[in-house]
Order: sequence, then C-alpha cells, then structure tokens
Amino acid sequence: MRLVSLKFSAFVLAAVLLVALAIGFKPSSSVISTSESSLPSRSFEPTNSAGPVSAFSEALPSAQSDEQAFIQFMVQQLKQHHGHDIYNVQVQASLLDLKHMIAEQFGQDAERIFNTILTLAFGDLAQSILALLAQLEQYNTWYQANLVQLSEQNSSERHQLITQMRYQLLGENADEIWPSESPSTHTQNAREHIQQTLLVLDQDTIHSLDERLHVLRSTLAEATALATQNQPDPFTEISQQATLANLYFGLSSVQRDLQNLTAEERQNTINAQRAAMGYTETQIESLAQTDAEKEQRWQTGYAYMQARAQLINSITQNAIDRQDEKVENALADLRKQYFANEAPTIAAEEASGFYRFERPRLYGRN
Repeated sequence: MRLVSLKFSAFVLAAVLLVALAIGFKPSSSVISTSESSLPSRSFEPTNSAGPVSAFSEALPSAQSDEQAFIQFMVQQLKQHHGHDIYNVQVQASLLDLKHMIAEQFGQDAERIFNTILTLAFGDLAQSILALLAQLEQYNTWYQANLVQLSEQNSSERHQLITQMRYQLLGENADEIWPSESPSTHTQNAREHIQQTLLVLDQDTIHSLDERLHVLRSTLAEATALATQNQPDPFTEISQQATLANLYFGLSSVQRDLQNLTAEERQNTINAQRAAMGYTETQIESLAQTDAEKEQRWQTGYAYMQARAQLINSITQNAIDRQDEKVENALADLRKQYFANEAPTIAAEEASGFYRFERPRLYGRN
C-alpha cells in the first residue's frame, strides 16, 4: 500500500504560492499531498460543460483582475509542465493537490476556478480528469471514515480491503495510480500504513480525540513490533510512549480541538490522553506542572511581542532602518523587563531573525 507517486511538478506548486502571495491571497501553512490518504477539502461534483473554453467564458472576469491573472498563470504552468504527460493517469491524479490548494485560497469560487483552469489547459480532457478526481475523493472519504476499522486489522487484511475499494471506485485506473501494487511484506505494509495514518489523522475532522489516539497507538504498536521482529526490548515501551505523545500532540487536528477548549478543559483532556498512553499518575502530575510553566512562559512571550510591536510602531521607520541606538536601548530594556537574565538570549535570537514566540503553539509539547 504505497503512496501515490506525485508527478505534479513541485515547481508548479511553489509558483502557485508565490503568485498567490503576489496578488494578495494568503497561502495555507501546508499543501496537502495527493496520496493514498490525502483528504478532500470539500465535496466535488464534476460539471457538464460542453466546450473547452466557451463553456467557461461567462465565468471568467470581463477585465483583467487578480483572479483572472491567477487562472492565466496556472493554465500557462500546466501546459508548460504537463502538456506532454497529462494523459498519464498518475499525473491527472496528482492534480488533486492543486484542487485542494485552490479550495483553501478561493473558498466558494474554488470549484469554478479549478474547472476553468483545467478546461483552458487541457480542453475536452478536463472532463475525464474531473471525473477521476471525484472518484479519488470518494476513496479518500472512505479511507477517513474507516480509519479506526483499518487500524484494527492486520497488514494482510488491511491491504486486501484497501485494494478492493480502489478497484471498486477507480477500476483499471487503480493499476496506474498505484502501479505494481501487490501484497508486500508485513514490515513494508506497516511502515507505509503509519505514514498514511499520520497524513489522514493530521487533517481529520470526523473522529474524536480518543479515536485518533486509538488509531495512532495501534498503528505505532504494529510498526514497532514488526521493526523489532517481536524481540523483547526493555526500552521499547518507554520510547514508544514518548514517540506516541510526540506524534499525537503534533497532529494539526488534535491541536485544533485543544485550542477550542478552555484552559481547564484543555489540561484535563491532555491529562486523560496521557493516561491513555500509559503515563503514570505521578508522571501526569509532573507533566501538568511543566505544562503550566510553559503556558505562563507563552503568555509572557505574547505580551512581550505585543509590547515590542507597539514600541517599534512608535518609532519612525528611518530610525529603525539606521539601527538607532535609542531604539536598541529601548528594546533591550523591554527584554529585561519581560525576561530578566534570559534577555541576552532573546536578543541574540532576534538578531538572527528567530522569534521564538512566533512559533506554532503545540499544547502538550511546547
């Protein structure tokens, strides 16, 4: 069960994000990869347009605009980088990346924009591409909905069920999207399954925190057992526990749910998840104390960054550009006020361009 081999040019995706920035669209923090476990951002139904260009002529802006510039740029890039290999089903499947990115940037207009780009770039072939992507999204939806069931099966059973669903939804195209797919070794399947599971869980929206932990724990246990060839290892339980916590609290879906809780609810939830991971009551109490110290530090950091921004905004741009001594002294005093003896470390970090309190806040980790 290996991941889809992406042929959608990384250059094209990078160029998309650069253009989105240039014309004022905020890029997502990550672009979902088109893989066995990539998830659809929204439901999709292929349109029934008749012609390659005329069918979308009314949808295009009548005058040059940011949206039209984006469409024209993407059409140019797709023709240049994939005009020669677009009949390859793997290449067509990889366009799901582009569809997801456009959905994040353009919201309710995304489907029309994506359809327009494909039609202008590939003419009548666009309709078959849209149909293929719709089938892939059906498969992705099924994979996510059955994630718990899949995690509880052994490697062979899981491989058989996934293969069956691929052929049911995609027919012969499954052979091209996942070429040379045959029952592999248990070790290979386990490694690929944990990779797929992490991708799915990171973007998950339908499972509870407990279910995500159950899936991740089962998958990690399977991979660990196979990697060690079922040989006893006194350090396996400890290292797996730490790895599980690190992976679990690093999931975007978990962080999203934790952020939506009150401080007390959040800590209680983190404590419960750690208990389910196998941490002792003493360990949980110690970690909760560490969490409280980290939280206080983050709050101090947020207050400092706000005060720092206000200080800089109160000084003219010319003074900042000249590294005015008065500005530097004011910032030094501000750092001492918030960080005391650690102020020199914060100053050195900022001098190198690193601002620790602009990092993502990961509850249960940092």
